[in-house]
Amino acid sequence: MTIRKFIIALIAIVLAGGSAVAAERIKVDRKALASVVTKTPDKRNALVAKYEKGESLTPAEMAVVYYGQAYVPGHKPAASYPDVDAAYAKKDYPSTLTLVDAVLRENPVALNQLFRGYVAAANSTEPRVKARAENFQKRIDAICSLIFSSGSGVTGEEPFIVLTTEDAMAFVRNYLQPTEILGQAQVDGMDAVKVKWPDQTEPVIFYFARP
Repeated sequence: MTIRKFIIALIAIVLAGGSAVAAERIKVDRKALASVVTKTPDKRNALVAKYEKGESLTPAEMAVVYYGQAYVPGHKPAASYPDVDAAYAKKDYPSTLTLVDAVLRENPVALNQLFRGYVAAANSTEPRVKARAENFQKRIDAICSLIFSSGSGVTGEEPFIVLTTEDAMAFVRNYLQPTEILGQAQVDGMDAVKVKWPDQTEPVIFYFARP
């Protein structure tokens, strides 16, 4: 079964009122994450270094890497990257990759920029650069698997947990891959993304909260 089919199957179970994935959900402990980042930053830095190399981490370790970014001094959850947007829109992949690398030095878990880095690397004609796509893919998979395990996503009581609205949209667009994204809005402090979903006659809304 492909990851795409796996996601569709699990979401179908949840939409039907099941809880097949509940046992595998990770609890996002905000107080513990803040403590690790602020009191033992070297511990998180070591995990980030492993993540950046594409090494495997446990879900708990990955939570420190991804969700812990929210407690890093200077973190900007509403940051925008117009230079990356422009280069990516023009398919100027060498420039995109240079700009993405700069963003990731400041925020190594910026999910949308990781997706763009993957596309830029994969489209390179230089073998050394093209080989970087594998690393981007591993980092993307680690983050998306974590988000997917953070909640059912289909109710406001069990939202997916993400760092930013940009991450939420990148997760929906590139990982969940609905038939169509119909819109996005703020509902009770959460991002609500309405989509057309395979085999569902009515639109599905995915909810995203912050750590």
